[in-house]
Amino acid sequence: MKIVVTIAVTLVLLGFSCSTQSSCPSNFKQILKPGCIDDKSILSQNPEAKMIDDLREGLWLWNYPDGTRYLEAEYSHGQPHGYWKYYSENGKLQRQEYYYQGKAAGLWQYYTSTGALQMEILHYQQNSTREHIYYFPGGDIAYRQKFVKTDIYRLDGYSAEYYKHGQLRFETYFENGEIAGYQRWYYPNGQLMMEGFQKNGQHLGVWTKYDVNGIVQEQTIAPDPHWVYQHIPLE
Repeated sequence: MKIVVTIAVTLVLLGFSCSTQSSCPSNFKQILKPGCIDDKSILSQNPEAKMIDDLREGLWLWNYPDGTRYLEAEYSHGQPHGYWKYYSENGKLQRQEYYYQGKAAGLWQYYTSTGALQMEILHYQQNSTREHIYYFPGGDIAYRQKFVKTDIYRLDGYSAEYYKHGQLRFETYFENGEIAGYQRWYYPNGQLMMEGFQKNGQHLGVWTKYDVNGIVQEQTIAPDPHWVYQHIPLE
């Protein structure tokens, strides 16, 4: 299962454009940084926005060309600080982020074009650890994964996948981006389907396959990938 969140927005920000190519990257989010648009001219259209020592303060608002809201962004001392809320052109909340002194923090949420929750990212320990939670269209959790940042973010810790009705389907543990521990698959009724141990890319020890009633059907020592994957449920 793979849920890809793709957010692309093309817009003109209140009629202002960038003064130089180097100061305004093409990435739509970076175009909001100070210097890309005339902040002082925008103040008249942002009743809660302020400029203190030429730095953004308070709530800043940007709209699509038709006047509907695109972004609500909170600043403190020129840095993102507080909630940033992005909206689709149909007015639905697209995603909500939280910043603390310019850094990602707390809970981030992403939504579909119809407004249904699609993904959440929880930031822990000054953003060195994240948990990603993905949702089925009906609102049930599809899977959840934890990431730890070293040079980049890598899977680390408990990871789980679920059936649409909420029953656990698969669980395992990661270390530094690789599976390092038990892998367990489950039937929709909650009964264990198969289990085994893996580390450093190798299947180790005894692997066991059960029937839907929990009776052992097959066991093997350090199986090859073909044996493992032929038993993984497709639904």
